[in-house]
Amino acid sequence: MDIIENLRTFIAVVEAGNFTGASRKLKIAVPVVKKRIDHLEAQAGVQLFERSTRRMTLTDAGRRHLLKTRAAVDQVDQLLAQMALKPNRVEGRLRIKVPTGVLGAYFGKLINTFSIQHPGVSLDVRFTHRSENPIEESLDVSIEVEPVTWPGVVYFELGTSKRQVVASPSYLAKRGTPKVPGDLHHHDIINYETRGLTWTFEGKTGPLVVQIEPRITSNNAFYLVDATCSGNGICLMSNYVIKPFVQRGELVTVLDDYPIPDLSARMHIPENRLEFTHVQALRTHLLSSMKTSELLTQASSP
Repeated sequence: MDIIENLRTFIAVVEAGNFTGASRKLKIAVPVVKKRIDHLEAQAGVQLFERSTRRMTLTDAGRRHLLKTRAAVDQVDQLLAQMALKPNRVEGRLRIKVPTGVLGAYFGKLINTFSIQHPGVSLDVRFTHRSENPIEESLDVSIEVEPVTWPGVVYFELGTSKRQVVASPSYLAKRGTPKVPGDLHHHDIINYETRGLTWTFEGKTGPLVVQIEPRITSNNAFYLVDATCSGNGICLMSNYVIKPFVQRGELVTVLDDYPIPDLSARMHIPENRLEFTHVQALRTHLLSSMKTSELLTQASSP
């Protein structure tokens, strides 16, 4: 019996919750589903499901091996798809993860441009602020803004963005201007949710970490900028978001003597997918787009 089909059946039973749902999904008879699971459990030497009359529940072993099973099946699918491609044709399916917010919207536009240039490529694009291991999540490309690395995954620097602390002139006139990072404890703080509750500055003797207690928190950068322009408090934001507001005088930078570490964007690709033509095409497209980027300063790859 085909081990790959057994693994596909395992995933289908997990997703459907029972043999009947898996049989409909796979378009095979219920006894065949049961036979495949029995055979897989016998081969693996472990019980994958706790069985009941209505539902299948994963055992600890089943939960432990689910992610790796998904990744293994996806790799086989990718390999078969790549073997079927015509030489020198950019086609296939790409699963891409991008961050949320303004930066995510920017990369979304670049991916849309790529799609127009390569109509033979189908896209599955998801937006999340969480860092995701592209191997475990069966992704072809994962764009991250956190300095993460994973075994078996290669990353390429896309660029960096400077960040600054800003406030409106009306807020500073009313509450005063902070001179050192520690002064932030006496101010109303507007915070981007994914940043956590610490702001890190570069001092003369090393990093200065400030614990903050936000008055306003959100995962929407445009809302936070509007709240800051309206005089609600002090905000830490990337230059690509605040630049036009600073140029118009709606926002003023503060604590300029205490720089904030740059925000870095990286493209992560599993090593076993680097040679796929459509993955190479997307990598080239994103890296070349950085040369004219107005949001990020281009960085060199490792």
